[in-house]
Formats: sequence, C-alpha cells, structure tokens
Amino acid sequence: MLQPNIIELPSEGLKGFFRHWKADIWAGLAVSLNNIPYILSLAFISGLPLQSGLLTVCISGLLLVWLSPSTLSVKGPSTTVTAMLLLAHYHLPTEDTGKLIVSILTSVFMIGIFQVLIGFFRLARFKNLFPDTIVYGLLAACGLMIFSRTLYYIWSDIPPRYTTLHLLLDYPEYITGHLAQIESMLFSLFLLAIVFVPLIFHERFSKSAFLSSVSLIFIVGIAAVNYLDWQQIHSTWLLYLPYHSEKIFAQAYLIDFWLLLDFNFWIFTLTLLTITSLESLINIRSVNALDPYRRIVSNDNEMILIGIGNIIGGIIGAMPMVTTMLRSTGNINNNAHSKWSSFYAALFSLMIYFVLATFNIGIPISILAVIMLYTSYRMLSPRLVRDIYAIGREQLLFFVIAFLIALSSSFLLAIFVSVLVVYFTYWLMGATLRSFFTLELKEVNFGDRITLKIRSDSVASAFLVLEQKLKKLPSNCQVYIDFQKSPLVTYSFMELLYQYEYSSKLEYGIEIQGLDDHVSLSKHPLATRILPSDEISTWEKINRYTEREKRALERKNKPKKRHEVEVESLLSERQVDILSFAASYNVKMRSNIVYDGNRLRSFQFANGFQIKYRENRFKTKYHGVSIEFSDVLLYKGIRMSEQSQKISIFLLSDFPIEIPEFRLERESFLDKLYQAMGFQDVDFEDDKKFSEYYSLVGQDHPIRVFFKKPILQLLDSERIYNIEYKNEKMLVYSRRDVLQKIDIEDAMIFIQNFIDIILEKKSVPDYHEHLQLGLLS
Repeated sequence: MLQPNIIELPSEGLKGFFRHWKADIWAGLAVSLNNIPYILSLAFISGLPLQSGLLTVCISGLLLVWLSPSTLSVKGPSTTVTAMLLLAHYHLPTEDTGKLIVSILTSVFMIGIFQVLIGFFRLARFKNLFPDTIVYGLLAACGLMIFSRTLYYIWSDIPPRYTTLHLLLDYPEYITGHLAQIESMLFSLFLLAIVFVPLIFHERFSKSAFLSSVSLIFIVGIAAVNYLDWQQIHSTWLLYLPYHSEKIFAQAYLIDFWLLLDFNFWIFTLTLLTITSLESLINIRSVNALDPYRRIVSNDNEMILIGIGNIIGGIIGAMPMVTTMLRSTGNINNNAHSKWSSFYAALFSLMIYFVLATFNIGIPISILAVIMLYTSYRMLSPRLVRDIYAIGREQLLFFVIAFLIALSSSFLLAIFVSVLVVYFTYWLMGATLRSFFTLELKEVNFGDRITLKIRSDSVASAFLVLEQKLKKLPSNCQVYIDFQKSPLVTYSFMELLYQYEYSSKLEYGIEIQGLDDHVSLSKHPLATRILPSDEISTWEKINRYTEREKRALERKNKPKKRHEVEVESLLSERQVDILSFAASYNVKMRSNIVYDGNRLRSFQFANGFQIKYRENRFKTKYHGVSIEFSDVLLYKGIRMSEQSQKISIFLLSDFPIEIPEFRLERESFLDKLYQAMGFQDVDFEDDKKFSEYYSLVGQDHPIRVFFKKPILQLLDSERIYNIEYKNEKMLVYSRRDVLQKIDIEDAMIFIQNFIDIILEKKSVPDYHEHLQLGLLS
C-alpha cells in the first residue's frame, strides 16, 4: 500500500509575505493581466459602468481577502453574472438607465444577504440536488445569450432589445445592411484570429498561462488603435475609463428598498442568486481539487464571504461577486502560494486601470466584444457537448432540457423542470423513491481495511448519508466502496464520491469495487451503471440499452465451460496490452478506478489540474525498490475538458538510500523567464548541454552530490523523461500522454538503469545494450 504524502503548507500572514513574495507577485501579475480585459468587457456588455467590475475585484482582493477561507481562489464578476444582468432588461423594464442600475444594485445587495444566510445555516450541501450537467446547461444558455448580443458589438453597434433566438435569426439580415462598417468587422476578425488560433492549436497540458490570448488581443488591439491613429477616425467606438473618485463611485448608495415590493424584482433577484451561487459552489469545489497543497475550503464559509462582498458591492456600485474558475486556475498555474497573490492581483489590476484612465487611452468596443465572444464560446463549445455526451446520453438529456428551457422561458423554470426530469429518468432506470433520500449501508472491518457495502440505488441526493458515514471513519484506514448490490449507480454520485476524496483527510484514498457486473451507459469511467436483473426492468422495456450493452448482457449470461479460460470482456485493447506486460513480471494488472489523487498531489506534474483517478495499475520490485505503473486522468472539469489529459506515470518508493528532493524537467521559455525573476535552477558547469536542456530545481549542494556523472550521462542519452522526488517517492513520466506497450518497456528499462546507478549496482549506464538484450526484469 502506498504511504500518504505529507505536504508542507505555505505560510500565511507576514511570514508568508516575506517567504513567498516572489511567487505571489508573479502569480498576481499574471492574474491581473488576464483580469483587466475580462472585467472591462463584462461590465461593458452588461450595461454597467466600466469601473463596476474593478470595484468587485478590489472588494475581494484588497478588502475581504484576509477574511477568505480560500487561499488560491480569485473572486470577481464572471460571464454568467453578465448574462444574468442582461436579464434585468427584461425582468426590470424601464427606459431610465439610472433606475435600471439602481434595481440591479439593490438586487446585488439582497443576494448578498441571502448568501450569508445560506452559509450561516449550512445550506450549501443541498447543491447535491442539482447535477452538474444541469448547471452546465444553464451556463451554456448564458453563453449563447451573450454571444448573440456580442455579435452586434463587433460592428461597433448596439444590439436591439430582442430575445436571444431573435437576435441570432436577424443577424444575417443585419450584416447585409451594415457593410459600410466593414472596417470594424475586419478589425474584429483579426482579433478573433489571434484569440482562437491558440485554442485550435492548443499545446495540451501547458505549464502556465502567464499571458493568455485574451490579454494578448487586449494589448495588440489598444496598440493598433494608437499606432494607426484610429482614435481620431473612429472616436465613436472607443471607450474611456473614468479616474476621478466621484465618477468611479457615482453609483454608490443608490439602493432602493421600495423595490422589495415589486414581483418582477424578486424574480430577477432569485434567478441571479440561484445561478451565481451554483456557479460559485462548482468553482469552489474545482479550486479545492486543483490546490496542490490540499487546502480544503468550506462551501458555507465561502458563501458567507461572497455574500458579504455582494452586500458591500451593492452599496458602492460593483458587479456581483462569484468565485471565478479561469482566474483561479491562472493563479494556481502561476505557482501562487498564499493569499498575498490575490492581494497583488487586485493591486496590479487597480494600477493597470489607472494607467489606462490617466493617459486617456481609448479602448475599442471591438476588443471587448471579441473577448466576450471567446468566453461565451467556451461556455457552449462543441467539445463541451461532446464531452457531456461521452459521459452518458441521460446526462446530455439533462443538459439540453436545462439549456432549452432557460433560453425559451426562464432560468428558475429550467432548474425546476430539469431536476424533475433527472429523478424521473432515474426512476425509469429502476431507482426507488426511498433511494432518493437515503442509502442502505453495511460496514465490514478487516483491521485498517474498511469496506462500505451499498445495497440500495446510489443517487446524488442521498450522498449526504454516505458522506456522514465516511467522516466518522479514521483517517489512517484504507476505504473500499462496494457497489456489488447497488442496482443503480449514477454519474453524479460517482462524481461526488471523487470530490469527497479530495476534500477528506483519508490518507489512502477510496477504492471502488463491485462494478464488474454492472452495465455502463457509456464508456466514460464514471458513467451511470445499471445492475442487470433476471426480471425485465422498466429501463429495458423502453429499449434504452445500446447494442454494446445488449452484447455485454449476452456475454454475462452465456454459460461457460468448466475449464474455459476467458479474457474479461470489458477490458479494452490497452488494458489487454498492460495485462500482458504485467504478466511478464509475474504481477497482476488492476483495471479498476482508484480515487487516491491525494497521494500524488505533492508532485508538481499535475499543477493546475485535478488528479481525477488512477487505473490500469500494476506493481513490481527491482532491487527492493517498489515500481508502480498507472494511467492517471488529469482533469480541468467539463467546461475546460480540452485541456484535460490522461498520462502514464511510474511511482517509485522504498529506496534504501537517502535522496534529496528535486524536480527535473525539460527547460522551457517560462523557466528561463522564472530564472530572470530570481527563480534559479541547478546548473552543472562540466555538463552545459544537460544544464541547457533540463530545469533542475531543489537544494543546490545535496543535488550536486546526488547527480553524479553516470546519472547525467543516462539522462543525456534519453531526453524524454521527467523526474520528481518528493516525500521519499519518485515520479517518472516521459510525455503528457498514455504510453503504449513498447514505450512502457523502454521506460521500465530506463528506470531499472536509473536504480542501478543510484544504488551503485552499475557505475556506467549501458542503456542501449540493455535495450538490445530486451532485459525487462
């Protein structure tokens, strides 16, 4: 059994300021460069003053950051917030822009009060009632709402006050009538090319996002306007930022409590409250999983802080505050350590704003429109729909229903109807009404191994029962969840189980058992599963099984001969390859999914990603050193799934010698930039080629003693492996992808040579001779 990793938490307060100031300033600067373009475009599209987004950032980063339970999350306005504010033009109809802003700020103030109450009464846990795919459907509807309106802004024109579908249908006719403004369109297309090309040719698993494509088009667009002197030619479509305090706080103290008597006001407020709170809860959970230091944030405490921020924001004229995903991910990816990074991000954002305002730099509407086109596209991209479909057809059904009703009617109705459809669908699959509220659990103890056997349907709404049971277990035990007698295991339940493993203090993770006889509704590893029974179920009656599932049932029920040896039908071609490779070592390959990402989170290889699960594992020994192979899914969530990766890793432990902690990887342009900022790596004067190719980070003297000439020669001969050593474990991987059988063989030979050298079994690496002989053990 793997031992848990012990992670030293970064310091906070003044100690953290002096200890981590380089990393936090770097991360804060990166976030601010991506922050300013977003908050200006969000405020502009929503119809609020341009400074309103900056005020939200300042409230969260300068005022409330010290009270925040979250260390790395970045709060501010989001694309969803902008879509909700657009609804104000329909729920709060008025021709007076001033009164409309008063209504919006009053609503922001009220949702802040409700969010404080939600956190105080610990109601955030009821988010389990809303499957993530429903929330993604609502967010996709928000994206299309913004997309349809932003299409008009790229022509430097204001869209008519139509519904989303009406705007999309009228757009072709609109284009033909505005060809005289083609220069605005061409400029926007130029910016779109800049922002979308990196997405199309995205380098999977990028190390960092210091300067995103959004920041790039913001800089390029402003530079082009000033360089080409477009300010004088197209002064009508340039925006200028206010910088006097009386203008920045012009919307302060405008709350009107008489609006509490207006029914339409409450419809808008409840919609804004529900959507922003659901988005924040999803993002809080994702940030928890991405934090490499496993600092877990309470949803309830975070909701209280966001509520306080919205109360203040409503008073001084700021946009609604949520926990943002893109900016929080950027903060983590750029190696933020403490809350000071959020402080620096807000401070740098304020400085950039006042530079633009003081020098009266005009910002073309086209730039802000292109930024919103890009972000709204990401909320409803074809990849998003594809990945939801890959989870299961029933999840796509929930997504589509929420999306269509939100567009055609209202978001509150979409939530209500979608939830009913979810539980009705599970009822058709055979779930009992009782299983929606409780679980039948049986606990079996074998020393430090505890098995929880679930004997009822596993539906997300009843997950709280399992969660309470898991919280009572000792942290130093190995936990197994057995679904062998659970008739229905839903995707949402499996997702919550994974998220719990990340937020818990279970040192050895959670291992899933008993799903071999279940029929999966898709090939996704967390897909909804049904346990076939002898009786014809309701789900079978409506003929929802695919041909693949029917064949799986036929194979399961087919009588076997007494001495027949049959390969497991559910094994993929890759699993069969790994199975045969493991057999050559006389060890067993285990294909089942294991939620034990906490064992790997101290390593930097997954920085900015969730370690979703491990599978296809086998374990062997070489000279007493334990070598464990596995495929790991590094995940960024469904909305950022194009950046997710499945890679193969080797985890080495039980070394009989002392090894200094280090991280060795190919040196990139960002590494050279880090070095310019004062982050130095270890270089070897007598091997300059090695030093130029690799970035080696760790304590200088111990590393120089450990990395003797034979090790440098071995690493120079095979420049495809990255190595990390942390907490008496070594992680080895060659590339950001799964390894094929021949690559696994080569990697195993490399690892054995490496072990030979460090244990002084072999003084000079003989990699090529070893490869030719094909010695695999």
